[in-house]
Amino acid sequence: MSFSTPQNTLLGARSALSQLQKLSQSILACSDKIASDPLPFQNALSILYKASTTRGSKVIITAVGKSAKIGEKLVATLVSTGTLAVMMHSTEALHGDLGLVRPGDVIIAISYSGNTDEVVYAVEQIIKKRNKIPPKPSISAFLCDDKTTCVSPASKSETSSCIDFSSSPGFSDDLTDFSSDFNFTSKFYDNLDIPIISLCGNPSSKLAQLSDVWLDVSVDSEASLDVPAPTISTTVTLAMGDALAMSLMDMINFKHSDFVESHPGGSLGKTTPVSSHKNTLVDNSHQLFQTRSQDKSLNGLQDLFDFQLSIKNSS
Repeated sequence: MSFSTPQNTLLGARSALSQLQKLSQSILACSDKIASDPLPFQNALSILYKASTTRGSKVIITAVGKSAKIGEKLVATLVSTGTLAVMMHSTEALHGDLGLVRPGDVIIAISYSGNTDEVVYAVEQIIKKRNKIPPKPSISAFLCDDKTTCVSPASKSETSSCIDFSSSPGFSDDLTDFSSDFNFTSKFYDNLDIPIISLCGNPSSKLAQLSDVWLDVSVDSEASLDVPAPTISTTVTLAMGDALAMSLMDMINFKHSDFVESHPGGSLGKTTPVSSHKNTLVDNSHQLFQTRSQDKSLNGLQDLFDFQLSIKNSS
């Protein structure tokens, strides 16, 4: 069977090649930014590593529009590679979903312009919330009704009308400690931040200024010069997110056997590890540094490699 090739089809093919080349160059440019200044990426990894390895903590990604679609994919990648993560649409955050945010969580906010109203406002509310960690409540407060006078075991004085379960076997007025060093309501959180990492393309934007760590995902332009549909910018943002996820996966020593447990279905669930290929950013970045050590633009890679290796060896 033969097909005709009209002129506009040939032009479309050339345009596609040009767009793909432009996209690859944008991703390489993003890589070069990390190589020349690895500190923001390193700081983001430090924050994410703490959340990933602390029981009860999670990563919350917030965005709207196309950026929210990218955020959903990053959540899926993090969850399948050992880090608890959830998506919180910025609009829904302003209508109740801010209740997802807890002490010890990490926020990743995505907005290419960095000035998207819903995202900026959601982040502003999170900043207010992280400075208002509630005091530890008493379980007795949840047992009160109008039937029985409750006497506080400590003060022996009437405190309220409630059912007194304090003498019941196994009763404790303390909330359960989730681990020795992590309790949502302990005084440990009096000065705790809920760190905010932003992925955006404008360092002067409201979002970048509100963030604890800003990761640069700026691009020269989108795929089309006429229609500003998010294309190259969203792909670069996705690439940055994947780089974070894969680096974090390696730092927490998440292995192929762990991946199969969370992803038993499909062809990926049936794969076996390839021992001859170490699929980690640490090994790859170290090899890249060794083979291109004369390139001054990559001097920062050694710092990034040393940081990741030290975390990995200590875990």
